[in-house]
Amino acid sequence: MFANMMDILNRFPAWFKKIAIVYEETEITYGEILTNISTYEKLLREMGVKQGDIVGIMLSNSPAFIYGLFSIWKIGAIVVPINILLKKNEVKYILEHSGMKVLISDLGFSEMFTECKVVKKVDGINLFMIASHTKPTDISLDEVAIIIYTSGTTDKPKGVMITHENLSFNIAAWFKIIKQDSEDIILLVLPFFHIFGLTLTLLTTLYIGGKGIILSRFDPRKTVDLIFTYQVSIFPGVPTMFTQILNLQHIDVSKLNNLRFCISGGAPISLEILKSFESRYSVPILEGYGLTEASPLVAINSPYEKRKAGSVGKPAPGIMVKIVDDNGLEVSTGEVGEVIVKGKNIMKGYYKLPDITTRVLQNGWLYTGDMGKIDEDGYLYIVDRKKDIIITGGYNVFPKEVEKTLLTHPCVSETAVVGIPDPVKGELVKAFVVLNPGGNCTENDIVNYCKEHMAPFKCPKTVEIIADLPKNTTGKVLKKLLRTLNTTNTVYKDLEIMELSFQSAGAVLSGKLFLPKYTSYPVPLFILSCGIGGRKEWFEPVFPNEISKRNIALFTFDLRGHHPSSGVLDRNIISDIPSAIEYVTTIKEIDPSLIILCGQCLGGILCNYYAARNQIIKGVVNISIFLPNSVNGFFSRQISNFVMEQIRKSNTHSADIDEDNFFEGFVRYLNVLSDATKISRRPYLLIHYLKDPVCSSEKVKDFFEAINNPHKKLVLIDNNHETWISKKYHATSYDDPQVASVVGKWIEENF
Repeated sequence: MFANMMDILNRFPAWFKKIAIVYEETEITYGEILTNISTYEKLLREMGVKQGDIVGIMLSNSPAFIYGLFSIWKIGAIVVPINILLKKNEVKYILEHSGMKVLISDLGFSEMFTECKVVKKVDGINLFMIASHTKPTDISLDEVAIIIYTSGTTDKPKGVMITHENLSFNIAAWFKIIKQDSEDIILLVLPFFHIFGLTLTLLTTLYIGGKGIILSRFDPRKTVDLIFTYQVSIFPGVPTMFTQILNLQHIDVSKLNNLRFCISGGAPISLEILKSFESRYSVPILEGYGLTEASPLVAINSPYEKRKAGSVGKPAPGIMVKIVDDNGLEVSTGEVGEVIVKGKNIMKGYYKLPDITTRVLQNGWLYTGDMGKIDEDGYLYIVDRKKDIIITGGYNVFPKEVEKTLLTHPCVSETAVVGIPDPVKGELVKAFVVLNPGGNCTENDIVNYCKEHMAPFKCPKTVEIIADLPKNTTGKVLKKLLRTLNTTNTVYKDLEIMELSFQSAGAVLSGKLFLPKYTSYPVPLFILSCGIGGRKEWFEPVFPNEISKRNIALFTFDLRGHHPSSGVLDRNIISDIPSAIEYVTTIKEIDPSLIILCGQCLGGILCNYYAARNQIIKGVVNISIFLPNSVNGFFSRQISNFVMEQIRKSNTHSADIDEDNFFEGFVRYLNVLSDATKISRRPYLLIHYLKDPVCSSEKVKDFFEAINNPHKKLVLIDNNHETWISKKYHATSYDDPQVASVVGKWIEENF
């Protein structure tokens, strides 16, 4: 393994007169690349770029991309390559989030952002025929070399921070398997702004002193001609490229004779395409597996070892791969689980996203979100995707991102985006859309709208307007069913589910609003908040199914204090409930006088106290989750009694449920509480569980101690809600006067 990316540059003088790249029939030597890198470096330094700064490149595959890339690294700055297909709003986010100082682009960018001014410009690649080659800035292996923004399942793209060590380690692993040498000629058609094209085609070629044939945009017939003309020996691509070449008519198959092998990545390639391509052109395709967070190589089939049908090969040297279950435990050989990866190729983290980084990187292991298995010979198979990703033509498309854009269309009420099989691109993006009442637009109108607001590869190729989306008992759209059916009856055909977000103490909280579609408004609204002890996912499987039968609505949200990413009790959570109430009262279907608060753990305490202090609230529901009996003095009925006393001061009655089948008991009270809003006295329902096996006394003790010390690190409660529900385990309330006094005093001082 070499020291950093400057080691590649330091090798160029040895091949000064050798052809490095061919671009549009122009041959460019390693010496000419050095000259142009120095030109770019000089201009960047004049613009104030220094070590540690972030510089973007928004260019198609071209010599200019290479000059910009190495000039940035030579200064010791960080590269952010930007997909040239992104739209203005998508590019704008990357510019702002990264804090980019300079962007290297062409005139097309200034048409997108007219406010940006061209400060320096390189008129030609040979502007300076002789340039001084300044000594590169010293760079450590651990320093970030590049940040690649990938669309995520969250609202915004994530910047993957890849270090010099990540890249050098991955390149070294590649050479050990592929055995690429300086005589190899590589087709450089994969985009340099993607990690596959950058690391495993461009950088490997330049490091070994090989020759790269640059093609800015894939064209199957031109690709075959270039392979023949320049006697290309290695062709890395994505499945859609091999499919389109296979579909060429009247092609001389001997034009590919010089290929040693092809390499396929970015998406699974079907066995039918692989076998047909190899049979027709007599060229093997080596399938591999990787991801941006792994720089990207994880596993690949070796051209010198046995290949197995459907496998992506063995893990690359120095890279460990395990298959684990939902609890992080390694599964048996041949069993399917989540693929996790460890090695020096694993990213440093997500830029400015420490919480997400912590969830994805655990004890040095990268949790990929992909499902796979490993056989007895160590071959890896990717069998499914845990993450909801569509891979079309080698591009990753995240349905949630497309859905958010679709929901900005004035006619669209609900939508679900799925990938459907396609013989050429692997998958196509398809959107199922439910129109707003009175919505008057066609499927073509929606497709055209997407083309205006998203990169082409993200746009749905087809849109199907349907009456309802099929959903399961948690309100999640059944996308597996959508892939096989055009229309179907939904579980919640009479229930509208809205994703909402609101501000609370400077933070953004999210929630869901479940509204009955066909009923008289206004309706009673239950606000369910979850605290340190639990998660709203426990209750949503029950509530929506029940409220769809009743003239009530439900709003669920998480108190930020319970988030596992936090670990610290946040005093600002006391504002979450008032903020939630204020937010939902702006929704026209909700009558503020019919709000019923529900809360768990700390959420229940705050709900109850808020109800006692604010006459606008008609009722409260307290849901507590702790151990069955007094342990170490930290459990007491009196904590609940204290809050109930506050409630009674506002003339509210109460009920106490203590039964094994909590959920059935609770839904019976939905009707009771809904009816109770019609009477003058305020309803109050106190609910406790039995025998929670995951919440130890020490964890609860930590929670209560943290009430008086908001900076105390909590021992977080790790609940498996599926097991918890299936076993019907619940916990009773706590039983200690001291705790009641501490919590009561804290509420008085802070609420």
